[in-house]
Amino acid sequence: MQVLKEEIRNSILLSAKMLFLEYGYLSTSMDKIAKKAGISKSNLYNYFEKKEDIFLYKFRDIVWQTPDPTLLNIGCLDAGLYTVCGIVPTCRWFQTQTLAIEDVLTEQERYIREGLTDYIIARDSFPEVIWEKYQLVGEEPWQQEGIDFTYYLFRRKQG
Repeated sequence: MQVLKEEIRNSILLSAKMLFLEYGYLSTSMDKIAKKAGISKSNLYNYFEKKEDIFLYKFRDIVWQTPDPTLLNIGCLDAGLYTVCGIVPTCRWFQTQTLAIEDVLTEQERYIREGLTDYIIARDSFPEVIWEKYQLVGEEPWQQEGIDFTYYLFRRKQG
């Protein structure tokens, strides 16, 4: 079993970020990321199964800067950030598929307005009230089944 090394993982993340900025998300392939990171494509897949997973680990590193962080996913199904961060959702309002959508949206906005969670992840849109208690700390493009999305990560403002 191969031992995954933090310095290689960090090199992959940095290489991907540089390539995304230079060529754009869609034009950056896993081949390009592997070459830029100085590793084989097969080794890259040991760290990330697909290009879309890379942003989750970048967001995870931001979230892990906070001891015992809390997270609220709004406006979409969870992309996997709870899992990669090792966070168990602390409220029932983190998801939307089994609850009345209007209740979910109202309660999620209350959480945002009152600053009840450390981090918020949103896809494509978010309520304007978010700027009162939160700052944008991450923004990543993502593509699924030919549809482009943007994920946003917000952190609660200090003080």
